[in-house]
Amino acid sequence: MGNLHILCIDDEESVLQSLESELLEAFGQAFELAFALGGKEAIEYVNDIKRDDEKLAVVIADYIMPQMKGDKVLEAIHQIFPKAKKIMLTGQSSTEGIINAINKADLYRYLENPWEQKDFLLTIREVITTYKQDQEIIEKNEELEILNATLEQKVKARTAELERRSQMLEKVNR
Repeated sequence: MGNLHILCIDDEESVLQSLESELLEAFGQAFELAFALGGKEAIEYVNDIKRDDEKLAVVIADYIMPQMKGDKVLEAIHQIFPKAKKIMLTGQSSTEGIINAINKADLYRYLENPWEQKDFLLTIREVITTYKQDQEIIEKNEELEILNATLEQKVKARTAELERRSQMLEKVNR
């Protein structure tokens, strides 16, 4: 499936360090972990991994950040990686911001900061499992589309051959 990335976005380095520590302890090197101190940096990173044809599995974003609120960051990332699972992890947010993230960024989950480590890691495991299952379904659908197109080509070729034979028989029988 290629390299899977988890991106954490927060304007506080201490929060990013805590996330890094917990994610490394729980998952080791199973994922490419990335950290951004704001929306602009996060979007640049997302564009880089898209250009490298890699997969963004999970985005964990704060809501209150300078320059760009978390819902707007998630919305921008959603435009690039719509299948990535988005989590808002924040101590302060607005109902409007959460609703916006749900409607425009397909927010997967909202968690309050400070978070309970056990609940956080359970959520991350769940979201990764869901992401992988979604990717498997997408891959199987793509395989089925290829098989269907191949079958349609074979049916068209066989139909054309039968029509030619039918026309030849008609000429012979005249």
